[in-house]
Amino acid sequence: MYGTLKKIFAFAGSKKGLLKKSLLFSFLSGLFSAMQFAALFVVIGALVSDNRDGKFICISLGIMAVSLIGRIITTYFSTMEQTETGYCMVAEKRIHIGDRLRYIPMGYFNKNSIGNITAIVTTTLGDVENSAARVLVSVLGGFFNSVALVIVLLAFDWRIGLVAAAGVLIYLAAAELALRKSAALSGVRQHTQESLVESVLEYIQGMGIVKAFGLERDSTQSIGSAIKASCRDNLKLTKASVPYDAIKQAVVRVFSVLLLLASVWFWLDGSLPLAYGLILVIASFMVFNDLENAGNMASLLQMLAASMDTANSIDDTPVMDEKGADITPKSSEIVFNKVDFSYADRKILDQVSFTIPEKTTTAIVGPSGAGKTTMCNLIARFWDVNAGKITIGGTDVRDFKLDSLMKNISMVFQSVYLFADTIENNIKA
Repeated sequence: MYGTLKKIFAFAGSKKGLLKKSLLFSFLSGLFSAMQFAALFVVIGALVSDNRDGKFICISLGIMAVSLIGRIITTYFSTMEQTETGYCMVAEKRIHIGDRLRYIPMGYFNKNSIGNITAIVTTTLGDVENSAARVLVSVLGGFFNSVALVIVLLAFDWRIGLVAAAGVLIYLAAAELALRKSAALSGVRQHTQESLVESVLEYIQGMGIVKAFGLERDSTQSIGSAIKASCRDNLKLTKASVPYDAIKQAVVRVFSVLLLLASVWFWLDGSLPLAYGLILVIASFMVFNDLENAGNMASLLQMLAASMDTANSIDDTPVMDEKGADITPKSSEIVFNKVDFSYADRKILDQVSFTIPEKTTTAIVGPSGAGKTTMCNLIARFWDVNAGKITIGGTDVRDFKLDSLMKNISMVFQSVYLFADTIENNIKA
């Protein structure tokens, strides 16, 4: 559990400060909530001592008012910080992925489909955006608040406090076992979700071909299989956690009853004042509430860990701009010098050498698949050559920063893509 919580903090990046503020406000909210015990203690103390002075009512109501207002304010700020953290840290990650993809060899996109990348920046990061900050604050906040209540119970009676502490520790042990059980299944579930998005995207993009060749039935079967796989793996993950959820529920109920019985027992043997006994009986029904809520949220931790690992996996891909420099070429002359290039095992260019002088027009002709487009893509360094080199103005294209290289190249592609932007910006692109 600790590793996953630490991973969320690392994923937050520059928004760690917001996350810490949210945790602080959540803890303060728990303290304000605990003040209701003080209000109850005042009332119970007055009732037990048969105090008919109405001052205790005012004191109790004052404490409850402070508790209510304080909790409303701290919960508001905690929720706002959580929301901002979730949106901002995922926005930063999406921008980072977009920047990273600019410098990844085009061969990467042959191995990793557009559907997979789409799944990462939408579904995968959507899970993190909506849940990560909220889960972390709920889990840590619930744990801290439960620890604070145990300390309060220890102050009332150390024996009752030890019973409550034992309940907290056993509950946390069950929660940790549940997380370990779901760890492997969370990765499988994440992969299945990505495959589902990939299948849906492929189906939509190929709709024209599907209709033209009457392949609706085959395409529907493919997407149906992806949906069934997603349902199956989500159910596996849920079923794996159900026994441990039952154990956690049993721990909470058993120790609540033990707290109640211990309070009554210690009052009966005369070692616990009646006022203390009554407040502890009430506390037995409330002491594990925050911990139980934290445990319910903790079931999402492994799913979030798998989502963050998937999003971070793009950082493991090699980039092409690690040693480039910002260079202005001396001329526009383009030279191919004994260039070899292959797509996987299929060789396209074999010892190709030629020169394109500056201020000239050169046409590259040949049958489909001969390598015409490949040569243009190699000049722009969409791929790197396997052997030989390509120079612009005498400088190897691999010595340029990609941004610097693209400042000196303009391309009109065979397939035109229109961005959801103005006509002017599409022309500029």
